[in-house]
Amino acid sequence: MQPVDSSPMQPAEVPNGGPAQSDRESAGSNLRAQTTSEPSQQFNRIVVADETGGWAEDVLAVTSLAEACREAQRLGVKRIELHFDGPREETMLDIATSELTISSGIGYRPLIVFRPKDDGDLAGRAAMIHASGSRLIWYNVQILLDLTEAPSHNWSLFRLHSFVGLELLGSVLTVRNVDPQGNVQHPAAAFVALERRASGSGESGPKPPIPYYVNLTDTMLRGQATVVRAEQATAFRFYAQNSLIVTRNLLTDVEGSLTRPSLRDGRIDIVLRHVTIAARMGLVRMAVSPQAPYQLDLFTDIADSILMVTDDNSPLFQRMGINRIEAVDDRLDLRGRDNFYPGSTMFLRLGPDLDAGQTADVDVDRHDQMPFLKERSPHLTLIWQGLPDWGLSEERHLPDHYELERSEFNPAFRLGDEPSGGAAISRLPAPIDAPRL
Repeated sequence: MQPVDSSPMQPAEVPNGGPAQSDRESAGSNLRAQTTSEPSQQFNRIVVADETGGWAEDVLAVTSLAEACREAQRLGVKRIELHFDGPREETMLDIATSELTISSGIGYRPLIVFRPKDDGDLAGRAAMIHASGSRLIWYNVQILLDLTEAPSHNWSLFRLHSFVGLELLGSVLTVRNVDPQGNVQHPAAAFVALERRASGSGESGPKPPIPYYVNLTDTMLRGQATVVRAEQATAFRFYAQNSLIVTRNLLTDVEGSLTRPSLRDGRIDIVLRHVTIAARMGLVRMAVSPQAPYQLDLFTDIADSILMVTDDNSPLFQRMGINRIEAVDDRLDLRGRDNFYPGSTMFLRLGPDLDAGQTADVDVDRHDQMPFLKERSPHLTLIWQGLPDWGLSEERHLPDHYELERSEFNPAFRLGDEPSGGAAISRLPAPIDAPRL
């Protein structure tokens, strides 16, 4: 997988490593065929605004994002613009168009707020944005998932069904998932949940299924939720460029599978470029259980990033079900260059295995004992300008909290204005605050 160009991305562009056009068209062909009927009037975009009158003839104005998504599917419109400022509460969204961009209108700073409650409207669907199709882009939009009054579920902000390429560009996603005492309420919460596809295994069918694709560019994620939770060893590609991720959970959590994966099922690909991550529980956990003992292969390509585990007892990577390095040599391919690991001394945890429940921890200093690790010039120290107080809840962290000190003594800075490691904080959007109810 190749790195994305570092120039600012516009919604119409496709990042390198993204789904091919032919794949997107194939994945969305069935959805296009389901459009109800030809509209009597052609609309180029749908606008969400307080006032629905006085717009151009090619603009359909509605008052909620849920209505806009329904109309986009019915009319075949590929763009929704949010023309309002600050927080606005929304209900669950079902997005089933083949391709859709949701962006802020010029000059607006919208915040979409979801506050699920046990009122019977969710019908057991523990996600606020259900997406199927081929490509979904959020551009310059902020979203808050507030779980403080939510019933007990494995919540997620997004739930992806079938193939979806999800792209988050210049956006801020926040999951508020703590009680007033600061305790996590829903431990399995995720920003993105990937649904297992029935056609994902076996040797039948004309070609292998397309893996899910999640892309972050100039984006911040913060809160108490795993970034990507993959059900039943579901393959996906995760790409992040110049982004900041602050979570009390994991970057990715991959569940085991009941059946042994084949080559058709793909693998887990994680590619990071100039990303700053502060994750309490680590980067990757690949879980297994007696009921689901099989896992996919893992490939990572990480460069010029800061990977910080904020819990001393958590590893960067955990591969359960195996407790010997020799057993994972052909299952893990971890590549990196010029990365920073401040405070992260435990690189890999193997196990517990399914027989004796034993674990084996491999310290970062023993990287020469890991043949699957191809890391060039790792750094263990850098100089922050000032990290946030660790008593500050993750959903309240700001980009400014992760500024690096601009000094010739700082190994994370070379000559020039941009850091050599981690995200360029100045390019990230400022989060919009939504008060607690």
